[in-house]
Amino acid sequence: MNATKLFSRALVVVVSIFFMAAVAVGQNLILGGTAAATYGGTWNVKGNIDNTTKTGVVDFTGTVTLKGTATQAIGITTKPAINFATLTSSAPSTKTFAVNSTIGTTINTLRRHLLSIQL
Repeated sequence: MNATKLFSRALVVVVSIFFMAAVAVGQNLILGGTAAATYGGTWNVKGNIDNTTKTGVVDFTGTVTLKGTATQAIGITTKPAINFATLTSSAPSTKTFAVNSTIGTTINTLRRHLLSIQL
């Protein structure tokens, strides 16, 4: 086997490992910008929902599914509200809301899920 072929195969293995690690690790949803915002569609969140830079309220008009298997934090204390039309939890872990939130139509959690509210 020549050096070029060996290098190519090694590179494929390394890239594959990084890809699998990225898929396995929870990813945060970072709500960028400062103004109030409305987001539609379906959002699958494995990590935290971070509204650090927001100065306006965030509204999700679609469905947000919290899929994290580790504790998930929704919002940063002292920041504006994050509102949901439909909120679903599909993984057994604690979901901690650190901001004001409303759920417009539906909240759906699996048995033995804990929703924690900080006041």
